[in-house]
Amino acid sequence: MSSNPASILQFLLGGVFALSLALVLSGCGGSSEITHSYVDPELKKLDLEGVLVVAVTKKQSSRMKFEDAFTKALSRHGVRAQASHTLVPQQKASSEEIIAAAESADLDTVLVTRYIGESSEEVYHPGTVYYGVTPAYGSGYYGGFGGYYAHAYEVAYQQPVWT
Repeated sequence: MSSNPASILQFLLGGVFALSLALVLSGCGGSSEITHSYVDPELKKLDLEGVLVVAVTKKQSSRMKFEDAFTKALSRHGVRAQASHTLVPQQKASSEEIIAAAESADLDTVLVTRYIGESSEEVYHPGTVYYGVTPAYGSGYYGGFGGYYAHAYEVAYQQPVWT
């Protein structure tokens, strides 16, 4: 390195920029946490051989839409799932009828779901500043969540394994 004041200043500014960039990048990274969940302590491994999806709703049409949507979502993730309205068409069925339907279809898990409403809370996720040759800014986005409540039961034990 030469003793030219301009090159010394350039070297120092480069070091300050590199240090600043390292500090900024070390602060990046979101954190999230699950606040409420339950897993049966006796549960070693949940192998889903098949899932019977049961939606608890007031109207049969809502039940069918809800169960079909859950079934499609599970199928996209490689889980063999079946909507309960295809096996138990009546709106109100006993737990014995549901379990018998699951067993007759060779399904080992019953997923009981209930829609609990939708909140209109607006959440803003701010954008991120990216540094490179020229700085750039990624815009933020808004999002929300429509809620539902679910329990999974193993047919053999008839106890919740997670919620």
